[in-house]
Amino acid sequence: MKTMEIEKGLYIGEDFRHHVVEEIERATKENLPYAVLVCIPRQLSGEDATDLIEAAADSLPELVRQSDLIGLLPSRVLAIGAPETAASGAQALAHRLQNELSIRSGHIRTTKWQAGYACGPEDGATLQELLQSAIDAARAGQRHLDR
Repeated sequence: MKTMEIEKGLYIGEDFRHHVVEEIERATKENLPYAVLVCIPRQLSGEDATDLIEAAADSLPELVRQSDLIGLLPSRVLAIGAPETAASGAQALAHRLQNELSIRSGHIRTTKWQAGYACGPEDGATLQELLQSAIDAARAGQRHLDR
């Protein structure tokens, strides 16, 4: 996979975690909502999704706000930290991301994307809790998208 640079709005692994943890701490102190979203391509067991993830990563900066943080986690999951975003906004963004990423990666192959979200503090107080809740929601399909 090509190297993604921070100036494109994408953070890799620990850089993403560091910046999002700071934003979660700020949101907690200021009693503001915060959401974490994840995007995962549906794929066959053993299928390499690197090309799909690259296409999605290139598209994400156009699909989120400038204040949102976009990261690629070591588990090949695309994650978005969305400051000052309540559940209704996260739900709308997750639906939009599912549709847009499927369309924007369609030139590679037809793939559905799973998107899930979690909001602090109700779904977790730490980044790890929020990420796990969002990943669980994405993999479960519609659980958080329909709440």
